Amino acid sequence: MNALTSAKVSGDSSLWRTPLQSSISRNKSDRASSWVQLATISPSGRPTVRTLVFRGFYEPPAVPPFLKFVTDRRSEKVTHIQSSPFVEVCWYFPITREQWRISGKLSIIGKEVCINHTGVNLDMLEEERKLSWSKMSDAGRSSFAWPTPGEERGEDDSLFISALPPNEETKAEKRNEDVTKGGGSEQSSALFGFSSKEELKTAVDQAYNNFCLVLLEPENLEVLCLKYNPTQKRWKFQQKKEEQKEEKAVWSRVFVNP
Repeated sequence: MNALTSAKVSGDSSLWRTPLQSSISRNKSDRASSWVQLATISPSGRPTVRTLVFRGFYEPPAVPPFLKFVTDRRSEKVTHIQSSPFVEVCWYFPITREQWRISGKLSIIGKEVCINHTGVNLDMLEEERKLSWSKMSDAGRSSFAWPTPGEERGEDDSLFISALPPNEETKAEKRNEDVTKGGGSEQSSALFGFSSKEELKTAVDQAYNNFCLVLLEPENLEVLCLKYNPTQKRWKFQQKKEEQKEEKAVWSRVFVNP
């Protein structure tokens, strides 16, 4: 990794941000490279892991960058983070054969859930949540209006709607493409299959209420590069903050045995 030839100590997060961004860029042609495994600890002390989609970096002013994800406020991971905010992500990049492990504190920001370890103003976080919602696909947004995750499934499949706009005022132009292909009337297309604008608004409000912004602040990272010959290579990144001082963390990088 050419990005790892820089200084071993840095006053900012670029020490790990640059090589991680390099891994992301070099693997962007593989869709699976945006999937990460997030491990949390349940209130009973048991580890739990699941796959999330990496949604980019959140980089507010004067604060180190966060890894960004989204989740449903009704998911079990929210209960886990309320109990303990410490998590670890495992992220494998198949093209370059690199494995990143990233641990730190997780924050979850929603309308009814607020677990904030970021040090960022809540108004700013709500703006980022709104932006993330608008960037979701219609299909992705729809899942937040589905019945509660993990509960026993009933027989009414109509509850699992297939698409939802960012708000009830969304223009119908892109939906009208379905009409020309025999996908239904122009009115039903504009309403995303709902019988009235009021029903659509209720579904959108419910979904957005369930939608949460998830931010991971890295505290320790390591990357294992499997492609090197004759041996694999591994680096660890750690931050150290001076006690009782409101200063930026100092990051260090150590070359360790694989």
